[in-house]
Amino acid sequence: MPSLPVAADVAAAHLRLGPHVRWTPLLRTEIDGRPLVLKLEHLQRSGSFKLRGAVNALLSGPKPKRVVTASGGNHGLGVATAAHALGIPAVVYVPESVPDAKAAGIEAAGAKLIRHGTAYAEAAAAALAVAEEPGTRYLHAYDDADVIAGQGTATAEIVATLPAANDTARPARKNTTAEA
Repeated sequence: MPSLPVAADVAAAHLRLGPHVRWTPLLRTEIDGRPLVLKLEHLQRSGSFKLRGAVNALLSGPKPKRVVTASGGNHGLGVATAAHALGIPAVVYVPESVPDAKAAGIEAAGAKLIRHGTAYAEAAAAALAVAEEPGTRYLHAYDDADVIAGQGTATAEIVATLPAANDTARPARKNTTAEA
């Protein structure tokens, strides 16, 4: 597993992503008398937070000649959208069982779609083999520090918009001191 990004990595990613992703709104609601805040990432250009990680990874380090990934859908669409916006050819491997709507979205975003295998692991193995070619960057859906930092910007936006969310995300400590 990659080294996990720290707050400074997420802050740098947030600055890097500014021109490429939307700052999505929060929706406040209440369920059974309890407040709930939803981050509307479905309004992101690719329809999910996965675009954040893909853009950040592609902007981190030297620009690759092409990007290859494996996906069950949302990550592939995020990579395809990011690569197209940055002028980088993309190849997305998906299992044969990927829903047609996901496949169509990936292709519409400009990526070459390759159906391979019956499960994600088979598609990922094929994508990794192709990614060995010089100038190719493989973008893992969740095991890449740049992807993680980029996706973490959704949380950074929540905390910036609703600072109290930072306090409520931490569980209260139980008092372990014996009372006299």
